[in-house]
Amino acid sequence: MVTIVAGCTPPGFARLEPFEVMFLQQGTTHTEVSFQYNPEENGCQTLEGFSVQLNGADSIGSNPGENKPRWPFGLGSDCVIPFAVLPRPESFGETATLTATSGGDTVLIEAEDFGRTLGARPMLAPGEVVHVGQRVQLALDPGFDRLSWGNIAVMSVQQGSALSSEWTPIEAPSAAGVLEVQLSNKLPPGPTRVEVGTDILPRITRCEGTNFCSFPGRVAVSIDVVVNTVP
Repeated sequence: MVTIVAGCTPPGFARLEPFEVMFLQQGTTHTEVSFQYNPEENGCQTLEGFSVQLNGADSIGSNPGENKPRWPFGLGSDCVIPFAVLPRPESFGETATLTATSGGDTVLIEAEDFGRTLGARPMLAPGEVVHVGQRVQLALDPGFDRLSWGNIAVMSVQQGSALSSEWTPIEAPSAAGVLEVQLSNKLPPGPTRVEVGTDILPRITRCEGTNFCSFPGRVAVSIDVVVNTVP
């Protein structure tokens, strides 16, 4: 509990109240977490001792909030909302735990389905080899059924500095989590990288220390697996 004394600015997150924590995707590997409040009612605020971590990893950039002069002429200023940029969890199945602190206050948020990569592996018999142009089956890790699936897989083979790539249409995986991909017969043999893009709206399972937590949009999840091919 924070006690607010008339005429004094309260410490920590209380100076933003009411406020919302919003997650925004930044590229495919990071997230921007912003602490949305109403500067017109609260004034432009700067959080003291502002720190944000996601699964124990520090932010790679943050701003505690500031009243920033406009450039190049310096006419007026803009209020910058407190934010932090953090790496998303690698594994799709990993729970994301965000901890933010300021002035002795703590915001704690947990979210599921926020990892950026769903695991997959080729389904091969012992000793089986995969030939160029062959159709292969990929076994997907749990959680595949919660994703929104696209209809294209991208294949690529790296040979020194040269990168060859092709794409092929796909269908959504089976109920058992098997995804079938037709390998290209135009690519050279070797380690063939198969990438499939999907997306999902993560789920907030815990939200403490703020009035609301949200993901305003879906985030990208990728399937990235290597299949070794021979002629």
